[in-house]
Amino acid sequence: MASSGNANQWKDGYPSLDVVRSDIDQGGSYVIEDGGSIVAYFAFLPSPEPTYSKIYDGEWIDDALPYHVIHRIASIPEARGIFKSIMDFCFAQDSNIRIDTHRDNHIMQHNIEKYGFTCCGIIHLDSGGERIAYQKKEDTIRILFLHGFYASGQCIPAVALREAFDGRAEVITPDLPMHPKEAIRYIRELCDREKLDVLVGNSCGSFYAQIVAPLIEVPALLGNPHFQMTEFLQQRIGKHQYKSPRKDGCKDFVIDEQLTAEFANMELHQFDGCTSYGKEHVWGLFGEQDTLAHFEPLFLKHYTHSFHFPGGHTPTADEVRNWYVPLIEKILHYTGKTTGEPGYPHFIEQQYGLETEISL
Repeated sequence: MASSGNANQWKDGYPSLDVVRSDIDQGGSYVIEDGGSIVAYFAFLPSPEPTYSKIYDGEWIDDALPYHVIHRIASIPEARGIFKSIMDFCFAQDSNIRIDTHRDNHIMQHNIEKYGFTCCGIIHLDSGGERIAYQKKEDTIRILFLHGFYASGQCIPAVALREAFDGRAEVITPDLPMHPKEAIRYIRELCDREKLDVLVGNSCGSFYAQIVAPLIEVPALLGNPHFQMTEFLQQRIGKHQYKSPRKDGCKDFVIDEQLTAEFANMELHQFDGCTSYGKEHVWGLFGEQDTLAHFEPLFLKHYTHSFHFPGGHTPTADEVRNWYVPLIEKILHYTGKTTGEPGYPHFIEQQYGLETEISL
């Protein structure tokens, strides 16, 4: 620090062994290794931070609990990219983080502000020293799940997604209107109102997501998309029942020629909105045991990223957790957002007809 013009921040052997032990006792002591050698240290601690209870010459972005605090960032001189690595890791754990630094630590101030923190004011340490205090609070991630034709917002995949992202993201699982134009209108209104981060569909829901996502430039994961709903419906003319409960209590519905014709018209134009954005941000996930929809070749005529999972047309709760959730996390990471520390399995990606295994 002294060599970079900051001789006054860490003095008299700070941080002491007792301070580091306290970090460990709180479960917030972390090191970064490179080639088996420790190259950096930092503390990532839960709120409340006592010295943050009062702030002068400004105010925190909010006074809400909980938040996390980052302290004691230190690295060897040769290490590069340490600050960003620490921030990426910490924001994968919490979206509301505070940090402070000394007035003379211009390098740290630059890094903090570059990462998007807001300078909130001045805090006083127990020793009486002043520190510049910062906070960054990322908005809640919002995921919209669009269910299949016979399903509802309470179907197994919807419930599994809500449970998997509980505390990390808001998963919106509405009951979709029966008629396709009404469904598209409803989805567009939801997207405009909720400021969604990703669309996730299954079957008919993926049919809708593919139409909407490129137009509004929101990434999408299409689970077993059914791009030929007309043929599907023509074989099922008559009375039916939903396979999961709807909020309005409706249990029965009718497939008739009018409904089939509405889907037929939409199918003719379903890929009209494909864009360069959509090509890279609309991803497909195809069950290897799916006996109902086989549209991966059609998907790959318009989009790049296709993945397989060892399941059927409607995923089980375990399949949602093991395959859908990691891909959703990867999409969010790809677009610069995160819901938590991802644990990506190995997927098989079908790209331009060539199958290659990739580790995500």
